[in-house]
Amino acid sequence: LFQVLKDMPHESQQNIDNVMDVVMRILRIGHASFKVQQPTKEQWIARDKTLVGLFWPEIASSNALVRKASEKCFGLLSALTGVSVTEFLMPVRPRVLANLYQKPLRALPFQMQIGIIDGMCYFVCLDPPLPEYNEEMLRLLHEALALADSEDNALMGRGHGRQGTVDVTRLRVACIRLLTASMPLADFF
Repeated sequence: LFQVLKDMPHESQQNIDNVMDVVMRILRIGHASFKVQQPTKEQWIARDKTLVGLFWPEIASSNALVRKASEKCFGLLSALTGVSVTEFLMPVRPRVLANLYQKPLRALPFQMQIGIIDGMCYFVCLDPPLPEYNEEMLRLLHEALALADSEDNALMGRGHGRQGTVDVTRLRVACIRLLTASMPLADFF
């Protein structure tokens, strides 16, 4: 269903809602049968490792629909189980964060930059936050600050017309959201 969302045009909101309803229904049905056994937190985390493995890579997707769908799935998973999203992600935290820290942002296309920044913003906004304040996080925050502060021409280059301007604006908004969300984490500001 996530592959369907990736290929779906953004204009068909009703179809997007239908796909998300199916995803949420599948999660609810899957958890209803396990809930009868009255599992502990640890049992929920162990059982849902596969689901977490499906959802966390999509948090930093270049497609905004897929990012929002993944966030909704984590929210529903947490509500159904009573386990926080951070607790679900703790066993895979090094892989999750390494995936976001792996490359300098400027080396990536705009949509991938926005996806990584939005994904990190989601992880920072969790209670408690998933990332720790360290060198890699500081580097990412500095990159986000540099991107938000750059001139349009420096980011776009030549021949990028109207869509390039829209992408740059989205990138700046994502950077500002991340910088704002990370204020409680660091003395960066």
